[in-house]
Amino acid sequence: MDQSNKRTSSFLIAGVLTSVVSSACCLGPLFLLATGLSAAWMSQLMSLETFHPLFATATIVMFGIAGRRIDWSKTADSAESNCQVTQQHIMFKIGYLFLSTLALALISSIWWIQYLG
Repeated sequence: MDQSNKRTSSFLIAGVLTSVVSSACCLGPLFLLATGLSAAWMSQLMSLETFHPLFATATIVMFGIAGRRIDWSKTADSAESNCQVTQQHIMFKIGYLFLSTLALALISSIWWIQYLG
């Protein structure tokens, strides 16, 4: 993996982590109740709701930077590409699309979580 791919991976990981923190106010108590853990401190997770816009913005910025770093025009039929580089690039594209969909579901949980229960 070259240096550019490592940087792109770090932006993707940072984007997923910020989306998890962003959704902690909503999905945290739901997860704890679903697993049978309950305590008075669960209400403290709800205080993270004030930071939701900040972390949601950070998530969008991280995925935006990672998306710009991925070369979307690179295809398998280019003359100088070999199979290993092409497969690695396709995996980056698939990983980016999967992780961005996951992050979108996490940061939007503040709106759809109320319909689960």
